[in-house]
Amino acid sequence: MNFDRFLHVLLATVLCAALLAAVGCETTPSGDASSTASAASDASSAVSAESDDGDLLPETDERGYILVNNARKNRDLTMSSDDMSALFDRGAPGFVIENGPYLVDLDTLKFLSTAKVEGAGSVKYINYRTLHSTSQSDPFDGAVPVSKLNDPVWLCACYPSEATTFMTTRVNAENMYSPAEKHNMILPIGGIYRNEDNVPADDASVTICIKDIRLLLHTKEKGWFYANDIGVPSSSMVNNVYNLPWLAENGSWHIPSSQIKKVDDHIELSMTGADFAGKYKETRPKVEASLIHFWGENVAFEDFGVKATDVDGVVAAYTAWIKEADMVGHFVGTIGADLRERDRGSTDQVFSGYNYLLTTTPRVIYCHNVGPKAYDSVMDSAKVQEMLGLK
Repeated sequence: MNFDRFLHVLLATVLCAALLAAVGCETTPSGDASSTASAASDASSAVSAESDDGDLLPETDERGYILVNNARKNRDLTMSSDDMSALFDRGAPGFVIENGPYLVDLDTLKFLSTAKVEGAGSVKYINYRTLHSTSQSDPFDGAVPVSKLNDPVWLCACYPSEATTFMTTRVNAENMYSPAEKHNMILPIGGIYRNEDNVPADDASVTICIKDIRLLLHTKEKGWFYANDIGVPSSSMVNNVYNLPWLAENGSWHIPSSQIKKVDDHIELSMTGADFAGKYKETRPKVEASLIHFWGENVAFEDFGVKATDVDGVVAAYTAWIKEADMVGHFVGTIGADLRERDRGSTDQVFSGYNYLLTTTPRVIYCHNVGPKAYDSVMDSAKVQEMLGLK
């Protein structure tokens, strides 16, 4: 009897164990599904990682526009250092640019300024150098957002110089000093240098033409207005030649009046290569070269009912060209503006633009001091282009 009861208990125990095993079997597939999901997730991560490093990311959208960031990842290019120019296929119908800035060569940057481009990213000339020689809090940085690719006023602060002058550090534009309380006056300044990479022969003759010296100022109340608008400069504005380096002992000299002529809407300067080579080297041994340094009218801020500290935007410009086709490539135009104190105290340069090669076609040589932080609130590109005669 007791033995029978023992068998019943034993059978019941075995049955319970079997049932538990069955339940365990039923829960095992759920665990396997979890494992499978985990494996799938791991596989997905692997695919994602492979997409980041391999060739699986789509490089175009349904329109054929190149997805630039995907193309960059597929080629394992580093945003901060690698040349991305090859990503911008000239045959593509358009581009989607996110993130950035993507470093590109000058030809690519200029191409993108006329191409169909979308996105919230940016590009930048690969050898752009952020020049920060002053305490300027809003320096130019060379980055060109997609929204500014067709804005020449933004681009003039981002392009590299077209040629090298004696001032070799000016490889692109620099935002320098902002108008301050000590400044009473301002004037536009310009310079014609020789191209140090293509120096003209001493006996070469060149006719340099200059017109339309302009200075635009901006305040919150007045918007953009002319402070200078000089169609034909006077002889005294353009007849100054300074010896280089910029040392007081190197001095300057005046272009003879016989070499200056007003013609129609501009003034012409008849020069030789020797005039840019540095006269008086025999008596001034530190002289290495020379430039034509010219300016517009020195105007007081108070003449326009404003203070220097009211001015949050400055644009300077002039138009220049040369008459002799065989002299193209030898001469460079530069642009800037000077802040002055009425008592002849310190002079602070507002900005320096990039270097423009002079051609036989009149070029508006211009730049400004509106940095990327202030640009959207201060600059009215369409208005400024109209005032400079660019459109």
